[in-house]
Amino acid sequence: MKDNYPEMLAQGGLAMLLRSAAVDAGVAASVEVMARADFPLEVVMTVYLAWLAALAHASPQTRPAIGVRDGDRALAFDVIADAAGFDDDLGYVRQRVEALGGHLTITSDERGGTRATGSLPLS
Repeated sequence: MKDNYPEMLAQGGLAMLLRSAAVDAGVAASVEVMARADFPLEVVMTVYLAWLAALAHASPQTRPAIGVRDGDRALAFDVIADAAGFDDDLGYVRQRVEALGGHLTITSDERGGTRATGSLPLS
């Protein structure tokens, strides 16, 4: 995790933080953030950890993707990775999401890709 993430959040928000993580990982990735920039830190870090899990398992042949959007009093996100092992790392993310009162759904496709779809309530 970047040591300067609070500064990065203040300057460029969640989108900048997620894009920077992909650059640092050396992975071609898709980042789409269609949400306001000011979220509680625990919500941001939960989405960020899900993204780091996808990036950790990415290879030059894969292109992980993350989408973040405002929902009905919630932050919704999708993380997609065609990478073995990604779903194994999502147990910790699920625990964080549920501890914050949200939910996380994990689905796999026939090619071995995994999608994590989550929602975190915003008070």
